[in-house]
Amino acid sequence: MKVREDSPQTHSSRHAPMIEDPLRLAVERLRTRTQAEPRLSLKDFVLTLGPEGPVIAALLLALPFLQPFPLLGISTPMGFTISLSGWAMMTNREIWLPRVLGDRQWRSSSIRRTLDFFDGLERRFKVFLRTDPRFQQSGFRRRAGLAICIHGFLLGLPLPLPFSNTLPAWVAVWGGLAVLFASPRAAWAMRATVLINVAYWGGVGYLIVRLAHRIGTWNPWALAEAIGRGLAF
Repeated sequence: MKVREDSPQTHSSRHAPMIEDPLRLAVERLRTRTQAEPRLSLKDFVLTLGPEGPVIAALLLALPFLQPFPLLGISTPMGFTISLSGWAMMTNREIWLPRVLGDRQWRSSSIRRTLDFFDGLERRFKVFLRTDPRFQQSGFRRRAGLAICIHGFLLGLPLPLPFSNTLPAWVAVWGGLAVLFASPRAAWAMRATVLINVAYWGGVGYLIVRLAHRIGTWNPWALAEAIGRGLAF
């Protein structure tokens, strides 16, 4: 659905500062669709987003994971969809989703809660973002896409570790905001979050190596069970 410039929707006083923002228009399209349908597949979710689908998908799908605890069960399909969104950003193509991901259903009520959360997030970050027309996005968009692709994959790993969803999700959020709002501040925030992720995942890798030596196996199921039991390193 394409929203015309003279549509009443674009004259809403609630979102007046964001009139021409593709992110805001995509959010309104999603909100309208979720009111009409009880569930949306990930494929339908992506198709509803419009031309900037890969960037907006990475940003919106990452929002539920900004809290510190892993959401096992939904983190894998969401994380891998974020990863494919990052790949599409990097290669300047539409998102390709395998059927096993594209057919996954998402309750419309959950999507609306995510959109409501985005509204609050947007209000808090609007002043910080400070769009700069001089911000060169072409090279940054590819780098942001690569970062989102890698961190979406990490988010999708079914690991019962605190912050294993949160830290990669923040990379997707800051990267998406930087591209959509041409915001150098958000770009620097993404770079800082990438460095935090490097430290976190480097530490996780080191601890897993120690754990594997301690229990005497590299079997991933045995390692996951040991981590789940809270085995001391």
